[in-house]
Amino acid sequence: MQFLHDPQIDRDHDFLINRFSDLYGTLCWEASEHTANLTLLEELKTHVFGHFTREEAEMKTLSFPDLAQHHRAHQRLRRAFIKGLQNLESNRASLQEFLLNMRERFLTHIVTWDRAFEEWLALQPGYVPTTHA
Repeated sequence: MQFLHDPQIDRDHDFLINRFSDLYGTLCWEASEHTANLTLLEELKTHVFGHFTREEAEMKTLSFPDLAQHHRAHQRLRRAFIKGLQNLESNRASLQEFLLNMRERFLTHIVTWDRAFEEWLALQPGYVPTTHA
């Protein structure tokens, strides 16, 4: 998935989307592996939250006028991720449902919020898209 301006953001998006899918395919669904699965999901959370921080820093550098709204969208995703992990920890949620739900939310965020940033950026005077190697 290409973002017009920043190869690191592209790599983040690709990595995170693939990581959701990889985890869905490789996590053990056995109850005895619950703690190990939660550790992997905490690592995914670290990647997702780090991505949001990098993306917002880029937007701030570029003076993106909708940064506050984009930040709130990230906050909603952060809260959903944390609540989902809490539900998993207390065995009130299905691991499969959590991964599918969060992957879908992340993809929706990319094609709505991130796309809006991309479109704004493309209209900026002097903007030249970064070439992706």
